[in-house]
Amino acid sequence: MKQLFICLLFSLPLQAQVVADSTSRKPLSGASVLITGTKDTSIITGNDGHFRVTGLPQGDYGITLSYLGYPTHRTRFSIPGGLPDTLFLSARGRDLKEVVVINDAPAISMKGDTIEYNADKFKTKENAVVEDLLQKLPGIRVDRDGSIKAQGHAVQQVLVDGKEFFGNDPTVATKNLPADMISKVQVLDKQSEMAEFTGIADGNKKKVINLVTKKDRKRGLFGNVSGSLGNNDRYEAGTNINSFSGERQLSLLAKTNNVNRSGFTGGELLQMMMKDPGMADNLPPFVYAELMKMKGVKVSVGGGDVSSLLRPAGYTDIRYGGFNFNNDWDKLKWRSSYFHNGSDSRNTFARDRQNFLADTSYIYQQEGTTRNRNEEHRLEMSAEITLNDKNTLNITPRLNSGSYTNSQSEQYRSFSIDRKTLLNEGTQATSSASTNDHAGANILLMHRFAKKGRTMAISLSPDYYRNRFSSLNHTRSRYYNIPRTEELDQETNSTSTSGSFSGSINYTEPLSKILSLQLTEEAYYNTSATDKIVKDIHTKVIDERFSDNYSTASFRNRADVLLSARYKKLEFSAGTAFEQHKLDGLSSRKGYEVEKDFTALLPHLYLQYRFSNLRKLELNYNTSASMPGMEQLQPLEDNSVAMVTRKGNPDLQQSSDHRVSLSFSNSSKDQQRSQYLRMQYNLGRQKIVNQVRFDATTGRQLISPINVNGNYDAGMDAGFSFPAGQSGSYINFGAGVFYTKNTGYTNGQPNYATNWAFRPEAGYSAYFGKNISLQLKGNAGYNNRRFDQRKEQSWSFNYNISPMFTLPASMVLELEWDGYANTGLAAGYNTSVYLLHVSLTKQLGKNFSLRLDGRDLLNQNKSIQRTSGNGYLEDVRNNMLGRYGMLGIIYKLKFFPKPKA
Repeated sequence: MKQLFICLLFSLPLQAQVVADSTSRKPLSGASVLITGTKDTSIITGNDGHFRVTGLPQGDYGITLSYLGYPTHRTRFSIPGGLPDTLFLSARGRDLKEVVVINDAPAISMKGDTIEYNADKFKTKENAVVEDLLQKLPGIRVDRDGSIKAQGHAVQQVLVDGKEFFGNDPTVATKNLPADMISKVQVLDKQSEMAEFTGIADGNKKKVINLVTKKDRKRGLFGNVSGSLGNNDRYEAGTNINSFSGERQLSLLAKTNNVNRSGFTGGELLQMMMKDPGMADNLPPFVYAELMKMKGVKVSVGGGDVSSLLRPAGYTDIRYGGFNFNNDWDKLKWRSSYFHNGSDSRNTFARDRQNFLADTSYIYQQEGTTRNRNEEHRLEMSAEITLNDKNTLNITPRLNSGSYTNSQSEQYRSFSIDRKTLLNEGTQATSSASTNDHAGANILLMHRFAKKGRTMAISLSPDYYRNRFSSLNHTRSRYYNIPRTEELDQETNSTSTSGSFSGSINYTEPLSKILSLQLTEEAYYNTSATDKIVKDIHTKVIDERFSDNYSTASFRNRADVLLSARYKKLEFSAGTAFEQHKLDGLSSRKGYEVEKDFTALLPHLYLQYRFSNLRKLELNYNTSASMPGMEQLQPLEDNSVAMVTRKGNPDLQQSSDHRVSLSFSNSSKDQQRSQYLRMQYNLGRQKIVNQVRFDATTGRQLISPINVNGNYDAGMDAGFSFPAGQSGSYINFGAGVFYTKNTGYTNGQPNYATNWAFRPEAGYSAYFGKNISLQLKGNAGYNNRRFDQRKEQSWSFNYNISPMFTLPASMVLELEWDGYANTGLAAGYNTSVYLLHVSLTKQLGKNFSLRLDGRDLLNQNKSIQRTSGNGYLEDVRNNMLGRYGMLGIIYKLKFFPKPKA
């Protein structure tokens, strides 16, 4: 059995040490070194086996060394004193002072700001993917749509050994990589690229998960090939093959199914486009309406948030695949990926909307069928080139292309609020097709001067976007208060293009040992053009009310001054930015012009105080300004939605947001207990909302944007987790309280909507020996909404019970019981759903396994969702995939060459 000894020859101050083999005397790269004391320090030795630790105060310390093929080793040293220049690892001999510990790694540990989960301590099912592993980890929540939250924050990126995996879509890694390849799951707050380069914290962080692969997977070929068939023509098949060798990573992915299992996030092109406000704000409303049909993605016109998929609805055939290649050479870090996804979705829906207006209220109902077909391609590359010890160049090109078709048939009607008087009814049948293409790049040159802390960074980013759209609209409406019928047979064709160019210069100057000054200048220029022709299908006569040909040019300039300080446990930065926005628009068809010029002063503040390595407090305050887009300003009507006409408002002003958050996190000294608390407040000034003018006699709506004040939201959420016994079991609790106030206008009168929300959740994972595990999860949601004088309360409940049993004859039995319930919705929408899933896996030799799945055995699956908006509540019901069973076979590919002697 291999053992380890450390030759402590003599004591020296800690300088550069090296870990080496005692026989060959060759340095060992990649050895793990952990120094514990007043402040834990984790180090991975470099290619030459060296590591360096500086700045340790006087005291006693522990050191832990680990390396593939050797047991974990611990010993102690003191300052003054130290360690020898060389620490030898040997297969023979044993130092009398050493303590050998086998498999004693804690389930959860803290390393600086990083929470690290030891994956081997959390049992997952056979053939599990990373998402299944994450669901077992305390403090991490995986929602039904695959979105991830860690310590209450949304996870925006998942890395594999510190490298991007298929770009920035976190679900590609979590839904496709096998869980048994993971050694550790690290959760950290990743600074912005500029903050990492300059060393000045600007408060721009994102929650990131880094998946550390097992050492035996870092050099070899591994993956799986699987296929399943079931009743009702259900199928699922795919392969995931990975070839890792040191810093080189190559992954191939190809999967298809018709059981609503998506291994990616919808609307890749849309989400990238929304990051560019110039492109997003200058697209016409009908383009947004089409993009909103893509895999359930929601868009707020004018550059709002893009939400991910909700619980899968309808029936969807999915196929996706691609490749990911990463490698690090001496002076080049290369990242690249190509991803393709396609889907064919069919859905039957019903909608019940209660509209609460200042002077009247009414009910709108709708039911119908819809079909969406999407094809998307994405190519991303990144090259980080180290030119010399002072200069680094990053080049990141990207290409996206998508095609989308939609067809929808619906019936609709409007009632008085008591549901007794019919105001109108009608039918609408629409079909549309669109293509979207995007090309862009980012070029970043970073330079470090001879003076420590003095840096300069220059970036350039060109982007181009094109949309082609066509649609047919057949609408029949009947009004009862004024007996009248309307017929609309409309054809729309349009082309939109948008190009932008942006650049920035960032300069950092150290003023003292603790103070630094950062100056940033950013400029952005965008031009776009739209040609939209709307005409009657039969006569081919152009309808001038809805047709237009216009172009826009927008310019944004931002100058920022930031002062940063680091002193002992305090990290602080404060600054102010001056922004100027200018927009010019011209319609060659209608002759109108739009000219807008806005300025804003935007302060920002970031503070972090670290009480210890395990406890910290953060305060973040920032402001932003948003200029209205051309589609919100132009006096052009759009009637693509039945019973609704939209029109812009040339008098709109820019809006601003003020956001402040305070967060506290703490872990116990044994690093097995953790708590977090976060409070936030967001205030909107001159927020752009929809004003609705409702015709009570017909039920038709005219919607146009206006500016309002008084919109804000506030919230507080907290969570904590702790071990339950010594078997690796954990309990975690969390809760959040939120308040929102929104102001809208209907028929010229303000209407106010407020909402109190309460979100408790709890989880328990237990391990009973080696053969039985149990996971319990539950959450609830309470909403107390008020619309002027009308109140509404609703509850939703969700719980999950998942036991797993390891049986004789190499079999594993998995059970899953899901419960859903809601109250307080519209009549016919309050329901309870219970889902029972059972699977049995049989291992066949080392590489093959059979899997029998039974999904929704009680055949109760339903999809019901409540949303609220400007003066309305809406309940939506969709059809869902029901009961089915599948039998599949899985082949595990494993080839790991033995290291040369």
